[in-house]
Amino acid sequence: MERPADTAIGAPAWSRPQATSNVRFVAVLVAISLLALLARIPLLQYQSGDYGSFLSNWYDHIQAQGFDAFSQRFSDYTPSYLYLLALATHLPFSKVVNIKLVELPFDVLLALAAMLIVRERHSSRLLQAAVYGGVLFLPTVIWNGAMWGQCDAIFTSFAVLSLLFVLRDRPWLSVLMLGISFAFKGQALFVAPALVLFTFKGRIPLFAWVLFPLPYLVAIFPAWLAGRPFMDLIYIYRDQADLYQRLVLGLPNVYQWLPNAAFLRAHAFRISEVIILGFMALLLFFRTRPGPRELVATATFFAMLCPFFLPRMHDRYYFIADVLSLVYACYLPRSWYLPLLIVPVSMYSYWPYLYGSTPIHLKVLTGIAVLAMLKMLWDIWQLSRENTAREPLIRLRIGPKTIAITA
Repeated sequence: MERPADTAIGAPAWSRPQATSNVRFVAVLVAISLLALLARIPLLQYQSGDYGSFLSNWYDHIQAQGFDAFSQRFSDYTPSYLYLLALATHLPFSKVVNIKLVELPFDVLLALAAMLIVRERHSSRLLQAAVYGGVLFLPTVIWNGAMWGQCDAIFTSFAVLSLLFVLRDRPWLSVLMLGISFAFKGQALFVAPALVLFTFKGRIPLFAWVLFPLPYLVAIFPAWLAGRPFMDLIYIYRDQADLYQRLVLGLPNVYQWLPNAAFLRAHAFRISEVIILGFMALLLFFRTRPGPRELVATATFFAMLCPFFLPRMHDRYYFIADVLSLVYACYLPRSWYLPLLIVPVSMYSYWPYLYGSTPIHLKVLTGIAVLAMLKMLWDIWQLSRENTAREPLIRLRIGPKTIAITA
């Protein structure tokens, strides 16, 4: 069949249906975004406990002192978020609305990042739009920013973008995105084990990791210029962890089942690090092929596993797993029900803080979290069995050379 001749205005006639389809698809995404905004508007005036104790005070401090505010340790957050809070002081709405508005665009960025990962595997526009809308309408995504005033969508959007760029074989950009995510929140490290494993599988050059600390160093530079000590800025995450001594702060994880004993408080970090490294070694010995399904499954698994075993985890820390579970269901359709396990665990973790009640006991939610992780571990094992070619145990890309260990 011959292609239709070009029209008088110079546009190929055969391209018009595709262009029309693209316009319609964008219109659908815009409509979903507007509906998501309408769902958030009634929540914007809500003042959470964190708003009254922290966010409002930080906002006032920045508004009163301007750039000089960054010379002081007035917040336990990194400067990256505080710069956005400084922008919020120039918005024309009420203080609580201004604080939340700087986060809302990242809800959209997060939904786009998840949709683009799904697009790497599925051409269905309907499925892509469903994932986009699914992320925007996840209860925890709505509550986290529009209601609670938290900023987890910011770091999570860049963490999800880091996975996208691995799939697109842009490993340097992937590590940079993870670094940007880390510059906003330390919880970006929940997906780092998956990228480390893919480094050992040869998908990410070892030297690409030199980019990881760069965004954090760039982000703290203005605060250092304002007069805050450099080492004070370097140790923000260490000092942040020392603020809380309880083993768990509302998250359904392993410490819901364990006593808050002095021994655990003293050694929980080391024990959890050994457990996480142990699971990384286990997945390495699975010899899974470093493909798209393996990346999504591994990243979602560690997004649950890390906050499950690490101490001092807050009730919001399954946020990344919430979003990735929707992507997971698209990449591994046989596990379509995984979001039905993960999302309620995370959603009902928010409930006691936001609504003052506990519909489902946290110990029960912890059990559901275990079931979700076991299912993901089984899926990763099954993926390794599907690969008939025996993968090297380790394949490292170091400069132009690749080192393979097949033992």
